[in-house]
Amino acid sequence: MVTASDVPANRPHPAMILLAMQEQGITDAQQVLKVGDSIIDIEEGRNAGCRYSIGITTGAHTYEQLASARPDFIINDLIEVLLIVESQN
Repeated sequence: MVTASDVPANRPHPAMILLAMQEQGITDAQQVLKVGDSIIDIEEGRNAGCRYSIGITTGAHTYEQLASARPDFIINDLIEVLLIVESQN
């Protein structure tokens, strides 16, 4: 688990994602999906170069607010991530 206190820069800087990748031995951000409930989460995923930056409506921001950040997808439930991965392969 990586939190904001583990890195020198806060979101939307990609430091948390990059540290999590390093800890897991992932060198290609295209292998990473970022799911978040706020605009800043979507921006963080994009800044890290993640394959997909996905907004989820079960948290801080509404569908409309998430859409303003232009995520790759907006979902209502985490199970939908599996459908995205399956449909893109």
